[in-house]
Amino acid sequence: MSVNRLLLFLAAICTFWIISPMSCSKSPTEEEDDIPTRDYGEFLHYYGMNSHWLSLIWSRNTNELFFAGNKGIQAVDLSALTVRTIEGADGVSNSFSNSWDLSHDGSTLYYLLTGASSHGPLYRISIDGQNRQLLDQRECCELCSSIDDAQVAYYVYHPSSDGAADSIFTFDLDNHKRTFLCIGCPLTFSADSKSLLYYCWTHPDSTRSQNSYVSFYFKSIATGECCPVTIGTPYGQVVPKLFCDHSGIYALLYSPKLFQYCVRNITTNEILYSWKTNVYGYGPSYTFSSLGTKIAYWSVFFDDNALNLVDLVDKKESRIAYSQERCAEHSIAFSPDDLKIAYAFGESIYMKEIM
Repeated sequence: MSVNRLLLFLAAICTFWIISPMSCSKSPTEEEDDIPTRDYGEFLHYYGMNSHWLSLIWSRNTNELFFAGNKGIQAVDLSALTVRTIEGADGVSNSFSNSWDLSHDGSTLYYLLTGASSHGPLYRISIDGQNRQLLDQRECCELCSSIDDAQVAYYVYHPSSDGAADSIFTFDLDNHKRTFLCIGCPLTFSADSKSLLYYCWTHPDSTRSQNSYVSFYFKSIATGECCPVTIGTPYGQVVPKLFCDHSGIYALLYSPKLFQYCVRNITTNEILYSWKTNVYGYGPSYTFSSLGTKIAYWSVFFDDNALNLVDLVDKKESRIAYSQERCAEHSIAFSPDDLKIAYAFGESIYMKEIM
């Protein structure tokens, strides 16, 4: 057979398979395996590209979701899906959860005007965008507010060239007084607002990446009395995720060698939940719910990104949302009643019910 005839013969076979009805049909097995590649939930808002994490806080007394990023602090109405700007300054917060906070009564936001860095002046502003006030003009970082809404704790950053250590200060919101508390970085106030849980580096040559040189303490605001706290091993990291109420302080702890997590009440030394298998989670996404009864986190495994929910009461885990797309944005916020969850993925914010 000549070359030309061979080419004509092959072309005829290809044409037959292209136009044949058999090539357009799906087998029953193929139809059953047609699984959606993503399930995001209800779309809330498109915020676009952001050079930092988009941090979310669910309002405690309005039906709004606050989010902070390079466009400032904004709020989306969860009923009308309208967006308003609370603070329009460029580069509000570095968008990590410990760089801004909502007062317990839900009326005031505390934030750091950090821009491209992770530290900057400390401000507060009412959620209606009024009463903006500078609390400390120094290079501040890692803030937390007390449950009684009387004070804010934060640390003042010092470059290593200064020869000074990062120092924790408290700001009394009644008398507008700043007070040095100790050397270290704040984590959370106790439930009675009388003490502060903080951590510090106990070796002069240690850095934030060296977990073995980190120690944790409770410091009395009134007396200055200091008490060491055992977070727990082998589950240890520099800054564990925390939740505090009158039953204790709960820490979400991670073992980088085992790829395993556990939830521990560091007040009673009780393990509430532990993952029995390796968890390839996106660390910064782990979030306690508003009432402390649930934990949500994004897991990452090849082409499967999943938002998972752990019920600490029923000891059950379920998948809330998922996508085969890769994305570094995994911020999460729970509603005050723990019945809904909002999260950022890609360049948008979504919401789902979790009853």
